[in-house]
Amino acid sequence: MRRILLIIMISSQFVFLSGCWGAREIQTQTFITAIGLDYADGEFTVYIQALNFANIAKLDGDSFLQHSPVLIGEAKGKTIQSAFSKLEQNVALPLYYDHV
Repeated sequence: MRRILLIIMISSQFVFLSGCWGAREIQTQTFITAIGLDYADGEFTVYIQALNFANIAKLDGDSFLQHSPVLIGEAKGKTIQSAFSKLEQNVALPLYYDHV
């Protein structure tokens, strides 16, 4: 009886612990392709170049090469982190930095 209860407990853990609960699809994020930093007059300026795959998914063939949308962002702050925070507050979709 104890062994059966142990097997049931362990197998139920596999069900609850598996899966991608927090996974986000790429078309719901802004895909950062380049980051630039500048320091002038005591402030950091952060520049980003990004793609939005929700727009790209609608294009096909030659129209993809001609109309691929590129987003440019710029924010200033006393520190690099404050500049990035201001940039993230002004975008519609969350920024995806993982590969940069």
